[in-house]
Amino acid sequence: MTSNSSSSKRLVRRRHLLFGMISIAMTLYLMFLWMMTTTTTTNHYHHVHSDDDSHPTTTKTQQQQLLPLFVKSDFVTQQQQQRNKKRNHKNNNSTFATDRNNKNSGTDTVATTTTAAATTATSSPTFVTVSTPPQTEPPAFLHYQLYQKHRPYNITFGPYTKCRLGITYNKRGKKPIERVALPTYLQEIMDVTTYIQTNLKILSVGDSVGIQVHQVLEEAIGGVWNDTRRTVYHNAWGDHESVSVLTVNETVVAAFRMTGLLLPSGKDRPPPNAGPNLKTGAGGWNPQHVQQLLQHEYTVAATTPTTTRRIERFDVMLFRIPHGWLTLDTITRHNLHEAVLLAHDLFGVNIVVLQTLFFNNNVRTMDDLDQFHQTNDMIRRFVKEWNHSTVTILLLDFGRWVDRLVHWNAQHMLQMDVVRDANYTLQRLGCFKKFPPSLAVACATLENRTDCTCVRNRLSIDGMHWCMESMGGRILAATACLIQCSLLSQRQYHQHHHHHQSCEQRCNDDFMSLKPASTIIESYHKNNHSSLTPLIVRG
Repeated sequence: MTSNSSSSKRLVRRRHLLFGMISIAMTLYLMFLWMMTTTTTTNHYHHVHSDDDSHPTTTKTQQQQLLPLFVKSDFVTQQQQQRNKKRNHKNNNSTFATDRNNKNSGTDTVATTTTAAATTATSSPTFVTVSTPPQTEPPAFLHYQLYQKHRPYNITFGPYTKCRLGITYNKRGKKPIERVALPTYLQEIMDVTTYIQTNLKILSVGDSVGIQVHQVLEEAIGGVWNDTRRTVYHNAWGDHESVSVLTVNETVVAAFRMTGLLLPSGKDRPPPNAGPNLKTGAGGWNPQHVQQLLQHEYTVAATTPTTTRRIERFDVMLFRIPHGWLTLDTITRHNLHEAVLLAHDLFGVNIVVLQTLFFNNNVRTMDDLDQFHQTNDMIRRFVKEWNHSTVTILLLDFGRWVDRLVHWNAQHMLQMDVVRDANYTLQRLGCFKKFPPSLAVACATLENRTDCTCVRNRLSIDGMHWCMESMGGRILAATACLIQCSLLSQRQYHQHHHHHQSCEQRCNDDFMSLKPASTIIESYHKNNHSSLTPLIVRG
């Protein structure tokens, strides 16, 4: 009996030991599965913007295919979510009539360069508020890449503003103008091409110079060689584009030309190029054109299956004040404030990149020059002191950059005494009935100059418009850099406002400067913008 009892006890102990070992093994196996799940989730968070397969995502592999210059932006913005809760969005499926037949209003057209075009509808114009897509959109991102000019811009979408080298003539085959390449020093500054990848919806508002920058932006997002759809809704002065949209997969860029400030009093007034109200500074705008942009549909081939989307709202406005059409006393702090808020109400934008004014043919006297500098100081203060929860404003100090370029050109190429002669910029070419170009802005040399002509440079076409073949890369790089700064969340903006402003300052110090392009590109390769990484989700 004792032997049998001992055997039974040993058997029970062995069974308990076996069960214990099995329990330990199961526990370790479950812990292993849990750790694997956690690792997978963490990697998914870093590599993919959205869980929704209906939206395109950017994977780490795709990111590595870009140059190491891009700055990635993907964090949540509470600002838009709060704004969307407060606003009463309404969808309006009404269609809109063509422009009234006004000799100054231009013509409404729909043109495409590659695929399908939107159609112009025929019912009465209706003004509605901006609607927001019902689904959650993928996180916003913007990458930009800097190249030394192995592939400069073709100015494909701006044929009237090309700076062709050699001798060119006017439409009648008269008035020859000779234009030469930039000197080595300026070439080393301008030797940069910028390309941009983003899913932001970007709207350019401004005059013909604003449209110049926009048309280079269209190239920078791949509008020339990618499968795109480009629609022109309105032309002015013949075939000069004033309302247009171009899409490259999820990237949307649109142009809204104005000859005055975007103000409520300009509603239903003649659109470009009829001219602004010189008393108020308001430019004419048509609700029909606003709705044509917001209701514009486009396809995103990067998704599986291909999806169709409607613009419905814009994220960013690139704002060029149409100084060429306005007197300086209409460019006031109050009007700028009204313009920014109206852009938010009409188009939904919550990021604005605002340019300072550059010296041009409108500045004719020393009094004009003083008022011009005072207006730019006001614009800088306006941006610095802006404190509005729904819109972030960044300053693109284009005016200061032009001042530096013109000063260098006058001193080194034209041999002007820029120290003793305070009004050197006011010396003009003769024989122009209107807007004679400044020698310091437009001329490459004063040798063989007559009262009416000089050999032109490749900075400015005519003293008002710019040679985007030369200047476009740095302007777009500064713009992309500023958009990156602006994508800081509302919470981070209030906690780190100094970082927000220092980021803006760095963008201007790098690109709106006379630093050689090679120095900037080397720095961007080295630093890879690690301090600017994370940004917004659109609500």
